[in-house]
Amino acid sequence: MESENGSKHRPISRFSDLLLHLTWIALGPIGLVAVSMVIVSSNPPRLSALNGIYFLILAIMVFARWFGIHLGAGVTSTGAPANWTHFRRYTFVLVPAAVLLWLAVNYLGK
Repeated sequence: MESENGSKHRPISRFSDLLLHLTWIALGPIGLVAVSMVIVSSNPPRLSALNGIYFLILAIMVFARWFGIHLGAGVTSTGAPANWTHFRRYTFVLVPAAVLLWLAVNYLGK
């Protein structure tokens, strides 16, 4: 499918592709924010199950992005076909931002 500006868009045609896409673009970030809010409000120790869940969600987000591109079904948030440059950019922005958020949340929760 071609858009008005000439770029090719790849429709998401399988449920598994949709689930991968939703994981890295919406469900994962919502999960990180939700766990962050619980960490701030409950003040757990640094090595708690909540902190483990936070990093598990982060790992799932990166894996979902990687797996989508690896299968050849990866698309960007605008629907354009994704490649490994998109994956590297996503990972190099997401991981440091998530670690900074985790540090801030743990600082606020103490």
